[in-house]
Amino acid sequence: SFSGPQSVQSLICTSKKWKSIMESNAAIWKSLCQDMYKWSDGDEIPSSWKYHYQQNLCVPYDFSSVRRALDVVTASSKTNKVRILLFPGNYTVCEPLKVNPVRNDFEVTLETIPRNRLKTTSKEFVSIHQNEKTLFIISKDNNWAVHTKKTLMSRIKEKINCRSSSTVSSGARSSMTKIITSNEFHQETAHRNDHLIGVPPLRQQDQATFMMEVRKPNRPLMDVRRGQLKLVNMAFFHHSLGENIWWGNSAIYICRPPFSPSLNGKVVSAPHVVCDSVNIQSTSGRGINIVNGGSAQVINSYIHDCAASGIYVGHGKSCVSVSKSDIVRNGHKMPGGHSGVCMEHGSGKVVVSDCNISYNGSAGILALPSPQSARTSPITQNTELRQRLDASNSDLIANGMGPIRLHGSDVTDEEEEVALQGRDNNNNLLTASGEAIYRSDLAAQQETDEDLF
Repeated sequence: SFSGPQSVQSLICTSKKWKSIMESNAAIWKSLCQDMYKWSDGDEIPSSWKYHYQQNLCVPYDFSSVRRALDVVTASSKTNKVRILLFPGNYTVCEPLKVNPVRNDFEVTLETIPRNRLKTTSKEFVSIHQNEKTLFIISKDNNWAVHTKKTLMSRIKEKINCRSSSTVSSGARSSMTKIITSNEFHQETAHRNDHLIGVPPLRQQDQATFMMEVRKPNRPLMDVRRGQLKLVNMAFFHHSLGENIWWGNSAIYICRPPFSPSLNGKVVSAPHVVCDSVNIQSTSGRGINIVNGGSAQVINSYIHDCAASGIYVGHGKSCVSVSKSDIVRNGHKMPGGHSGVCMEHGSGKVVVSDCNISYNGSAGILALPSPQSARTSPITQNTELRQRLDASNSDLIANGMGPIRLHGSDVTDEEEEVALQGRDNNNNLLTASGEAIYRSDLAAQQETDEDLF
């Protein structure tokens, strides 16, 4: 596999004999998986190395951009589970990255390759990416082949791998996602995104870091409409024009299509997103916006410095589970202040465990009653809200309107002041001031990095 995936594809297309040799030789596919960072010693040995290669794609080796990879794999009806590996570095995004697969049971994972697995430096990788903007091994068996109209000469050049470096495939040319060096990233975006105060220092390149540059108003960075998306070890820094935080203006937007009740005769399943070790900031809207029946699981993540709420859980029985995460300094840029976590009318269960929810503009957790209970007594409303909220072993410190605010609360100011002086029955630390203890590795690391500068 020293020749690389493009030359392997050329050999497959040379003749039927070469195709049979290349596609049936497990050693070749194992070597490709190792060289393309899709498998390493200690990982589970797959039953088919070729299938493992096809189900674990790498940008830019297999696709020229993250957008192109998502568009192609989510359009496939023959596979339901794909992992897309990304090199650590900074990416600019000019349009939302959409996850709207044709299959209800589709699962896609976006994951940063651990730095200790890489054989090349970031600078060498950027050079490779800029000179190899092609689509490589795409499985026709899985209906992932990309057909574009090309001239005869361009086809011949691709077959023998001798095209000039200035030749760019139509897929790459039309792509609106790119990777650039750290210095170029900050130089290009400084005049438009100087409000992004949470961008990691230049030397920190351990995550695939996406940054939104969009001209259209109220656009999310990740737009998830159905299926399951898993984000592992990534960072999202979002800013969009407009103030419509209810629908589009957020870093990660999770929403079942409101006007698509069925797909091919089947009920569209609600989208689900897993954030594992993810750094999220939106300086124009919400961090994670979950509406119309969507759901999310947030683990070891850092949601901070968002203009509005860090996590918003909306109507349609949307729900979220948050554990070992930090939701801090959100809601200070909107009139009246916004909370760390907001439970809207008609939301489902919200579970918070071992989290730090502190220094937010409004309440740490704001819970609003459902429309059905809004006309009942405050005591009934509080009972209904407590059934939907399960918070335990968490710190809620120095939030603008208290740690946990129930909209229908009949607690007096004196009783509320007493509740702010210690731990409640679920071992939550509720205080009006103090220093928070970070739960996620990302928050602790970033605070350490900022102390060094």
